[in-house]
Amino acid sequence: MKAPSTLFIILVSEFPPGLHGGIGYWAKNVHTALNANGSRAIVMTRKTKIHKQLNLKSTETIKYISGRNWTKMSWLYLLPHLLPLLITGQNITIIAATWRNATMIHYLKKIFPFTLYCSARGSEITKTVYPAKSKTRSEFKRVLKNIDILIPISSFLDKLVRENFPEFPIKSVVIGNDVDHHLFSPVESMKQKNELRTKIGIPENTPVLLTVGRMVTFKGFPDLIRALKPIAEEIPEFIFLMVSAPREPEYSKVLDAIRSSGLEKNVIIKNHVEHNKLPLLYQAADVFVLWSKAVYEPMYQEEGFGRTAIEAAACGLPVVVSDTGGQPETIIDGKTGYVVPSGEEELLAKRLISLLTDKSITEKMGKAGRMFIEKTYTADIMREKILQLHAQ
Repeated sequence: MKAPSTLFIILVSEFPPGLHGGIGYWAKNVHTALNANGSRAIVMTRKTKIHKQLNLKSTETIKYISGRNWTKMSWLYLLPHLLPLLITGQNITIIAATWRNATMIHYLKKIFPFTLYCSARGSEITKTVYPAKSKTRSEFKRVLKNIDILIPISSFLDKLVRENFPEFPIKSVVIGNDVDHHLFSPVESMKQKNELRTKIGIPENTPVLLTVGRMVTFKGFPDLIRALKPIAEEIPEFIFLMVSAPREPEYSKVLDAIRSSGLEKNVIIKNHVEHNKLPLLYQAADVFVLWSKAVYEPMYQEEGFGRTAIEAAACGLPVVVSDTGGQPETIIDGKTGYVVPSGEEELLAKRLISLLTDKSITEKMGKAGRMFIEKTYTADIMREKILQLHAQ
């Protein structure tokens, strides 16, 4: 007799379309990949203002759920949708995008026989470390105790959880992150790259350095900008394109860094860009940099992985990252880009100048980066890892 198929239920607090971070697109890619493979997958997510404006309605595979205090009460909003499925007795695996999404839901395992995976992605984990708020740590411990498998997106996060919660015999599998490598892909010629530059107001053949990310302290944008001064001295015409929605107080620090470094003519800050249009900006650039750092005030935050780094690599760009958090896992140092230790501004400038001036190295690393993504970080690979977990 053929074993009944598994229904995967993905619990996530944000889901496209809208202004979302990597978590929303991770959930979307996993959902799409599982369903495309013949598996059954449902997303249960918070209904946002954008969803309402677009008049999006729930479907068989995507449930938009209303609720005012989703952070603390998501379990209550989810119950009316989860219980009818759990009661059927079918094989169900719930994938919580963060441990917050698994809060209280894990208690249902005492009543219903389902499997619970919990992803570990970044700041929701670092915040349990410092400041060590007893309530937050207690809630996280309860989740750790009751989940079946922790699925961190990086070895860094896996190690962080194990070192800070050694009392739990945690079963974990690092499944990495994913990128839509069909959407994020390289251009075929320099002519196409120049056409894209012209559309965003950058002259043809201008060396372009790109970064993409939220304007928050741990992204280290002011430090990065100050490190670019030697590049302007070596390549006066270069452009540093920042794709980041201005957000205080970090925006003022960014502007101060630009002025103090004399880079007013070199830096372009581009506000939020729709996800499906982001590849056009990667494709217009020569090199990508993500130089995040660890910060401890008002809370501990560190880059859990660095999704934009693999998006850039998928578009055929060499990628330069710092050595903090999970960033080094996004590249092969010396082959698809470089890892430059946080704080070493002189070395960072040297690496970036070499990439912006030597097209042969840039092209070689870009091609190697694309191959690395195809073998390591696609949505299909993510799906297979999840299915393998279930088969164990």
